[in-house]
Formats: sequence, structure tokens, C-alpha cells
Amino acid sequence: MKPITRLLAVLAAGAGMLAAQPSIDTVVNTASFANPALPNGSLAQGGMFAVIGRNLGPADLELVNAFPLPRELGGTSIRVTVGATTLDCLMIFSLSAQVAAILPSNTPTGNGTLTLSFGGRATAPFSIRVVRSSFGIFSLNQGGSGPGIFTDPGFSINTMVQTARPGSSWFIWGTGLGPVAGNEAAGPLPGDLTGLDVTVLVGGKPAVVRYRGRSGCCAGIDQILIEIPLGVTGCHVPVVVMVGGVPSNYASISITEGSTPCSDTGGWHSADLAAGQQSNGLTAGSIVLSRVNLRQPLGAGAADLQGRIDSASAGFARYDFPQILATQSIAFVTNVGACTVFQFRGSQATLADPVRGHALDAGPLLNINGPRGLRQLVRRAGGGYSETLGGAGPVIPGIPASADYLEPGQYTVSNGAGGAVGPFSVSITIGAPINPTNLMSQNSIPRNRALTLTWTGGEDSREFVQIFGYSVAAGAQAGAAFQCRERPSARTFTIPAEVLAALPASSPQGGLIGLGTVSLPVRITAPGLTVGSLGHSILLATVSNYQ
Repeated sequence: MKPITRLLAVLAAGAGMLAAQPSIDTVVNTASFANPALPNGSLAQGGMFAVIGRNLGPADLELVNAFPLPRELGGTSIRVTVGATTLDCLMIFSLSAQVAAILPSNTPTGNGTLTLSFGGRATAPFSIRVVRSSFGIFSLNQGGSGPGIFTDPGFSINTMVQTARPGSSWFIWGTGLGPVAGNEAAGPLPGDLTGLDVTVLVGGKPAVVRYRGRSGCCAGIDQILIEIPLGVTGCHVPVVVMVGGVPSNYASISITEGSTPCSDTGGWHSADLAAGQQSNGLTAGSIVLSRVNLRQPLGAGAADLQGRIDSASAGFARYDFPQILATQSIAFVTNVGACTVFQFRGSQATLADPVRGHALDAGPLLNINGPRGLRQLVRRAGGGYSETLGGAGPVIPGIPASADYLEPGQYTVSNGAGGAVGPFSVSITIGAPINPTNLMSQNSIPRNRALTLTWTGGEDSREFVQIFGYSVAAGAQAGAAFQCRERPSARTFTIPAEVLAALPASSPQGGLIGLGTVSLPVRITAPGLTVGSLGHSILLATVSNYQ
């Protein structure tokens, strides 16, 4: 080998031994994963947080399993600086894409920076904000959404088949209640933090709080012991914890009056869950016909932009039973009279569920026959079906104008031979829409108080009223959305203050609020389908700003 070739080989080998430059994408509460742009996205004194990025730690997971907690793990260490104070964090686990640690309880509150070091190289300082409390609920999908981690006093985990009873006691597991006195590196520091202003709402109803403080098992992990309020049942009852007026992420708990698996009106049946448990999985399918009427006010005397879009979507998949218990999307149902909130990335309020089933083929096309003729849904990449059916306008860019399709009447959806799902034919009737009476005046919405919406019409007992909205954070590609449900006969619904408080202040024209009807789904029967449904929604929304 020539000398220059040998030198290049040595330099290349040496470069390969150097750790790649670590970089941080975001820093979030380990339980809620709330985006820093959201009202609950700050880091709490004494709370556990996750650093997400690249080259943050070793390729194989390094996890602490004994006290005292180290300040370096797998070659990774983290320092935070707030004002004139710099502190080392307590490491929990280290991996290349994600690292978890505990923020010391004596970290000052305010704006600061976080720097991670791995393999002798450090990230650029990453901006953080430290507050006294910013609580997050752990979830089964490990993404801060869907079914939460709740245990009874015997430490059985709540699921749709291991349900809570009204009046029973359950622990909420999370992190971010606030600081504690003592050395958490040496071991857990349990004790009731009675000075904290903690409110827990279950299905919109206040729960009695018996304990709020660190767990006896783990440093940085909190427990809140509550009594389940009476008069609330369902498979996905929303739970939110307010600490000092700041809402946590929303998680769900399963509550029944009896001992069988739970059931939801318009969602899961107990027989579905029993069958899935027996066979360790099930196949599920959903078809939705949807009309959205959208208004965008231009102000200054200009005429509002109006648009309408008719569309249809469908998906079919097989889920293992543990996936069924952790998922939020198969039957994303909110209790009547209650709301739930979810966060999203980007500028579209799309519900992203970390739990993914295995796509099933229901045939190359789904046929829709209605009063205005035949339309077809094409099977897309990834196994889903979707199509714009018509009715667009200038407020909905990129969609060519065409005739409306989803008018009142009966619609039949079929799939011919049906692929692995097998053939089916199912019908549903779309009735007259409800009429909002004060929706269009909501051009600017305060986030510090409740908001009441009203409507007329809606006599169909097979429908619910859905109230919804979202806000994209100013200066950030992230936001939060809410969804509430009420009976049409109520004629009014008040969006609670804690729901609006979970939304960020909007970017210009970055908010939306709306209401409309959603149907009780009609059951789909097919040879390869355990549970399936056809539903429709007719929604009216207006662009707004959340202040």
C-alpha cells in the first residue's frame, strides 16, 4: 500500500470511531409528549422529560435499574441552564433516537437551554421553558394519547375488558406534578403534595382527589388517586388533569356499571371485545361519508368565502388484541356531554394513532349508490380507500368544483367480491342537517372561558351533534384540536374552559370551529370482518382565531 493510501485509510478508520454529531429535534414531557408550542408543553420542575433527535445515545438501549440514578448513562449526559444556574439531569434511559431524564426539582423556573452530550460531542443549546407544574398522563400507546395508564389499588391496569366502576378508586400515572424536597437520585420521594391545585375531570365530571404526589416506586413518576364519579360510563371516557389551571394531555379510561367488557353507543360492543379477547385479535372496518361546509370570513366589508366538499373514506385492518386495547382510532367516540382534546403536527388537525393494524384488502373498489348516482372509492397505497365526491368551492384550494353529491337520502355501499374481507352491502340514510344559530359569529374565541353554541333542528334519534375545533400555534407547525358530543335535542352545548385552555393561540386564520351531525354507525356484515361500521357526518365550520 502506498504511503498516501495508508494515511487515508488510517484517517478514515479514525473518523469512523468518532461519535456522530448529536442533534435535538424536540424536548417534551415523557408522558404527554405535548409539543413545546402548546399550553401544556413546558417542562416541570422534578418532572421526567424526553429528548428526541439523532445520535443522542448508544444504538442499544441503556436503562437504569437501581438507585442512585446516574448523571451519565451509556455515554449520554444532559445539562440545563436557566438564568445563572446550570444543573445536571438524572438519567433514566439512553438510546440513539430518544433519551429520558429527570429535571432536578431545584431547577429555576423560566426560559433556559438544554445541552446533551454523547460520545464526547455536544448538541447546540436547545431552548426550553421550565414551570412549576406541567402534568402529563402516561398512555398505553406510549404517545400521550388514547387509553391512559390507570391502575386500581391492586395495580391491575384499566382496559376495555378490565374496567373501572363508578365510585371505585383508581390511580392516574404521570409525571410533571411539580418539585419535591430531597434527593431523588437516591430513591423515590412519595408524599402528598397537598399544596397543589389539582382538579381531575372524568367524562367532564369532577372526580374526588385522594392523593397527588410522587409514586413509591420511582423517582420522577407521579400518582393521583381519584374516585370515579357516578353517572359516567363508556369505553373511552376522557380524563384530564388540571394543575394550577393548566390542562394535561387528554387520555381515556374504560368505565362500566357491571363486570362485562365495556360498550359505547356508536362504538365498541362488549361482544366485539369478548370475541377479540377469545381469538387474540379481530378484524375491523370503517366507512365514513362526510360533507364539510366551510366559511372563511375576509372582514373589511368583503364577502365571506364559502366552500363545500363531499368525500368518503374507508379502512380495513386486523389488530392483535393488545393493539385493540391501546388504539384510539378504531372507535374514537366521545361520551355524550363531554369533550376530548388531541394534539397534531403540521397545519392539519389529523388524529395520528401510534397503533397501526395490518391492512386488509376489501377489493379494488368500493361502490357508493345514492340519490345522485354511482361513485367509487379506489384502494390507495397503504390499504385505505378515499375519494372526493364533489361540492368544492374557492375556500378549499386544490379541489376542482363539481356538483354536490351527499344530499339527504339513502346510500348503499358495496364491494363486489370483497377481497380478504369478503363481499358486503350496507345502507344508511342521511337526513336533514341541523342549523347552527350562533356559530358564524365566532370569529375570535377567548381561551380563558367557556363558549356556548346553539342550534335548531336535528330530530333524528340515530344522530349525535358533534362540536369540534382546532388551533395551529402561532409561529409553529403544531396545534391541538377538540371534539365534543351532544344529543340533538339539547339544542345547546357549552365547550368547557379547560378544553379551550388546551389550545394554543392561533396563527393568523389558523383556527377553526364547527358543529354538525354524526350518525350512529350501521353495522357491516362480511365473512372476513369481526366488526365494521358505515357512518356519515354533515358538518359546518368557520375559520376563526383562538386568542
